[in-house]
Amino acid sequence: MKNIVKNVTSLLDKTELFVANNPVGVESRVQEIVQLLEQKQSKDVLLLGVWGMGGIGKTTIAKAIYNKIGRNFQGRSFLADIREVWGQEAGHVCLQQQLLFDIQKEHNTKIHNIE
Repeated sequence: MKNIVKNVTSLLDKTELFVANNPVGVESRVQEIVQLLEQKQSKDVLLLGVWGMGGIGKTTIAKAIYNKIGRNFQGRSFLADIREVWGQEAGHVCLQQQLLFDIQKEHNTKIHNIE
């Protein structure tokens, strides 16, 4: 019974990411992106890139979008600080394992090679 509860809880884990205490101007930008994504109804994988100079709120907006639409997906992952992790030894493998864990909710997936 404990294993069943643990499995169901991990599958239903839909916790939200912390965005900001007082996010000014975030909601209108989130709505714009959500509307763009809704126009692109598809069963295909969709990649959303956010770029710009540092400190302008890219991560804050990305987290807010993730919180807003993430529940619509069977599997989801938010990989933060990719550039920093990628540059570390075994960072490539770490990011791949984190992505697979977030989506599949299984700890036993091991990646030994980035290829």
